[in-house]
Amino acid sequence: MPISSRLSAINGTVTVTMSAAPTVAPVPADFTIMNGTTAVTASAAVQTGTQVVLTVPMIAATATAQSIVYSVAYQKGTAMSAAAFTVAPITSTSNFTFTQTTDIVGNTVVNVTPTISNVSGVTVQGTAATYIPTLSMWRAVLTGSVTVVNSDIIVTPSTPVTVNAIDTNKTVAIKGFLGDVYYKVFLLSGVTTSSVTSVSVKDSTGITTVLPYNATNGDYEQDVVYTGAIPTSATVSLTTAAGTQTDTVTPN
Repeated sequence: MPISSRLSAINGTVTVTMSAAPTVAPVPADFTIMNGTTAVTASAAVQTGTQVVLTVPMIAATATAQSIVYSVAYQKGTAMSAAAFTVAPITSTSNFTFTQTTDIVGNTVVNVTPTISNVSGVTVQGTAATYIPTLSMWRAVLTGSVTVVNSDIIVTPSTPVTVNAIDTNKTVAIKGFLGDVYYKVFLLSGVTTSSVTSVSVKDSTGITTVLPYNATNGDYEQDVVYTGAIPTSATVSLTTAAGTQTDTVTPN
């Protein structure tokens, strides 16, 4: 049974949509997962209808941003690739300011103020800093008199939160007869439009289109006319206050 035209991935999770619901529940060994040329082993496979959610190892942040593209094949069939996602870098020499003082017992107090949002942690010379909400800063206390430089400080961005809001079984990209593609994005039952900030689609030619909500059809939709070749794929992005979700569709 082949994977259909929907495959999405975030750090730690790969979601595949089958062309039909498997009669036997899939297990991790049924899936061949690759990150470039590196094989990836799933630790769990949870099926809900035609969707199978695979749990894969989290990719640790490094000093530079990492663009990750997973490909998946089911039971040695044809592999499909998900849209790339980015693992944010660890910031070690920028995106913060800091000051240091000495407390009454002679220890070094370092106050770090990140200039980026969504920070999950700060360390100073390996010592974890404590967040102080009233001051919007992180504070680490080092034993004794210590000189601190930028490279001693690591600011770790939070992993972007991914929501589950798109009904990938109904969301489609339909080819028209006039060089157009009709994109239709549906929400899962229980997800309200009031919780959705925006829905857009970026096709393989690099064009991004915001999809307005159509109350009559109950979906976010737009007919996009292309002057050149119709794109081979497109990435749907849905944003809410809680996070984002992406889904890859193929015009057909």
